[in-house]
This record gives sequence, structure tokens and C-alpha cells, in this order.
Amino acid sequence: MGELVRPLVPAKTNLIKRAHAIKPFKSIADLGACWGVNGGYTFFALDQYPLERAHLVDVRITDVTRAKAGAYRNLVLHQADFRQPRVAAEIGPVDAVFLFDILVHQANPDWDDLLRTYAPQTEMFLLFHQSFTASRKTVRLLDLGLEEYLRQTPYKYANDSEKIERWFRTLDEMNPRFGVRNRDIPGFWQWGVTDRDLIMLMWSLGFEVEYMENYGGWPQLPSFENHGFIFCKRQTVETMAGTREATLAARFSA
Repeated sequence: MGELVRPLVPAKTNLIKRAHAIKPFKSIADLGACWGVNGGYTFFALDQYPLERAHLVDVRITDVTRAKAGAYRNLVLHQADFRQPRVAAEIGPVDAVFLFDILVHQANPDWDDLLRTYAPQTEMFLLFHQSFTASRKTVRLLDLGLEEYLRQTPYKYANDSEKIERWFRTLDEMNPRFGVRNRDIPGFWQWGVTDRDLIMLMWSLGFEVEYMENYGGWPQLPSFENHGFIFCKRQTVETMAGTREATLAARFSA
């Protein structure tokens, strides 16, 4: 399943272009970069800009990715769990961190802990994620129960209900691959993260929203929309009133 080759999403490549126009980056870390696109956004940035260093990180580096990576001397492959602080330390400081379709999957460490891990070593986050719009507060989707979980997430509509039912029956069993209980493995939707909570967390970490966009959602998933963000460390952009963050959050949570 790791060898899927899907086309790049224009919304994500446009985020990369816009971010580079805001503050040109020389180094990047693309977290969870392989599944479906085989490092496609890393390679896009490498082909578009004169990067000094690019880090491509995933728990499995696909053969397609490795074959293409050989042409890039400034690319470092990390087959590792990017959620772990030791992996972040191995990557080191970078100008920009790409997190595309990542936050919804992060549990133990949770999505907010992941952002806290990388915040000290970057100037910019590029985020494309499935934003939860059904409440003002972020929710752990498992807490909704099996029936509501299936209603809120894509698995029922992808005919994967049986897989989710099996997962729910084994939530408290240890997963040897990840060293956590099955309830916390990243292969499933874990969180409904609201824009308000995301923006406020990033503000507390020293970042402000430089750009955000609503790319819409899916008729069968009325509680989620695809939203894109560029967060810049505050000292790297023109200082603006603190109320800007609350205004932007209200734009999507009203």
C-alpha cells in the first residue's frame, strides 16, 4: 500500500509556493511524506527552489521514493517515527516544516505535542489538515463511540466498517510496531482538531497565521473541511495586533 502513486494536490503545492513567496526557505522537513505520493511534495520543493537541505521523514520510505531520491544530493531520508523527539533532534533546525494530512492521525504523542516538538527548531509550518467544524472544541474521535466514529470519519463510506469494528475490539491491546496501545496508532483518524484550538496553540508557541484557506469538504463528512495554513514565527513577519488570531479563528468556527 506504500507504493501508491497519487497526483499532487494543487492546494498543497500552492501552499508551498505561497510560503516561499512570504519567506524564502532554504531547508525543509516533510513529515509523513511517503504514503500515496512517495515524497512528491519534497521533490516538488526541491525542483522549484535552490534548497540547501531537505529532510523526508516517514515510518516507511517506499521504493519509489528511494529510487527518485538518488538524484538529489541535498536530500536526507529518515525512515523513522517523526513524532519522537529524538527524530526531531536528528533532523535539526529547518526553515519550514510540512505537515500535510498529519494532525488528524496523531495520538500518544498527540497532535499538539507534535507541534510543540518541532516549534523550537523551525520558522514556519505549512499545514494542510482535516479541520473539525462540528464543535468549538477539539475532540478525540474515539470518545464518540463506534457508531458516531463511523458516521464522522471516512471509513464507513470507503467500505471499511469491518476494519474499524475490529480495531475498536482491540483498542487496549499493545501494538508491537509502535509500542503503544492500538487506540493510539497513527493509521486511523484520531482527532477532530478545530481551527480555533490549532491557532491558539500556535500563538502560544510563538507563531501567527500568515495565510489560511478553506478548501472545502465532502458531502458524506459534514463535520470536516480541508483547511490550509501557513504559520510563521512572530519575529519573522511584521507584527500585527493579537486580535488577528481570534478574528481568523472565528472565520472558520462561526
